[in-house]
Amino acid sequence: MAKERLSKLQKWILLRIHYSESEYIKRRDIYKEYWKLNIPDQKEIPASKYKPVEKKLRVSLSRSIIRLEERDYVRSEGRTWDIRGYDDDITLNEKGKIKVRELEKNLRDLGIDILRFLKNGMS
Repeated sequence: MAKERLSKLQKWILLRIHYSESEYIKRRDIYKEYWKLNIPDQKEIPASKYKPVEKKLRVSLSRSIIRLEERDYVRSEGRTWDIRGYDDDITLNEKGKIKVRELEKNLRDLGIDILRFLKNGMS
């Protein structure tokens, strides 16, 4: 079986959920923490009014989460409603927890500080 490769965003999502106090992360948190952007939700403006970069980031994030779900690393649950619209709670599955331990080891072997990796996001 070929080795499953994860994008930097997918690695960041897995590690961020693992180091979260609540054991889940919301999509809007990923926009804010990974890309350092405050992207409006569909409740605030219609999707047709999104800037091109916002559309690209939404697609990129959705595809990354879908791929992680297909590999059974995460699950999206609890589509919660707040003033900004719907938002998923993204949590780790058991297979995702195993992958996180592997990622932690690989990052340490490369001399990368995990908390700095999480803090820096895309910057």
